[in-house]
Amino acid sequence: MSYQHVNGVTMSEALQQLYSDGGIPRFYKGLAPALVMMPLSRFGDIFSNELSKELLSDSWPAAVVTMFASSMAASWRILITPADTVKTMMQVHGTMGLQNLQNKVSKSGFTALYEGALGASAATWVRKTKVHSVIIHSLQPNSYHTLLFSKS
Repeated sequence: MSYQHVNGVTMSEALQQLYSDGGIPRFYKGLAPALVMMPLSRFGDIFSNELSKELLSDSWPAAVVTMFASSMAASWRILITPADTVKTMMQVHGTMGLQNLQNKVSKSGFTALYEGALGASAATWVRKTKVHSVIIHSLQPNSYHTLLFSKS
């Protein structure tokens, strides 16, 4: 999907181009970073949720606990952005992905590894806030009032 987005091609064109670029193994460029990225991301989600509940649920409304957990998860997402950057560069550029990334870091500095981090962080915050709100809403009667004003 990253390849298709970056190159502005249809799915069938992307499949043809990727296959001509290296056969079946080309489809798996970036697999190792992807296998690292997903557990790291889920760890941040779960850790932020559990820590927020542990520290805040006795004294703060559920909405505050949810927003704090979402903020922690979004911050974690920024922290692990370099793994996502490596994965995307390998998926889009294949065998030249790491070299392209190294050139980009040489030219732009270490911050090149964090391009797109704020967007990913914002998406994480919105997703986490919405998911937690839906869960809380579905578990409690008078949930809008409960979500905003009660303690968890």
